[in-house]
Amino acid sequence: MLTRKLFKGFEFAKVGHFYLSGTPFEITSNGKTRDWENPTAIHLVTEEILNAECSTYLVTIGTEPTEENILYVGEYTNSLKERWFREHKKGKTWVSWHSDNLDDNLNLLLKKLNSTETLGKNWVTSVSNKEQLQGKMEALIEQISGTDDGKEISLWLTIDPYHVTRKADKKVNISRSIEQFFLEDPALVLPFNSKGRLSASGKTRAVADILQIMG
Repeated sequence: MLTRKLFKGFEFAKVGHFYLSGTPFEITSNGKTRDWENPTAIHLVTEEILNAECSTYLVTIGTEPTEENILYVGEYTNSLKERWFREHKKGKTWVSWHSDNLDDNLNLLLKKLNSTETLGKNWVTSVSNKEQLQGKMEALIEQISGTDDGKEISLWLTIDPYHVTRKADKKVNISRSIEQFFLEDPALVLPFNSKGRLSASGKTRAVADILQIMG
């Protein structure tokens, strides 16, 4: 049965969970080829979900995650496959191919949770908050260590990221707005979101409010 859950009032569906593949993934870059040992792969609820259109996504930790267990939030405009994955034919799965910071951090977290050799790898983030991320992840790993239930890292998609306009026949995809709704909440830790976190400056106002003052 497909798992559904509300996060900040929006309904999400769990579409897969990540794991370490035992089959190396061949990477070619700048004319050079190398193997990614133990790449981050995913068990999908169905491969059809790879064709899912524009949506907001969450990466969470734990089998019963709450908002406190969200590691990353983002959104994409084409398909889930284009944004997130590359086919791993030898491993007969799909590997995470999102971005350097998220792919490396997911892989490192999975290795630490499964007591796999990390070869001196460190968490990837901007220089300004590297120590902050290190502290957050050490605390998180300590909190869930020794519990099998806490080790699941899952991917969730918004089920219906649309807003119906005043014209009933027009629906607007608001995935980016939903993403910002999460990013703007200072109560959410979101340890793998190193960019895009917003904070209220108190210096901005809505256009409608400004125009109303003008009369």
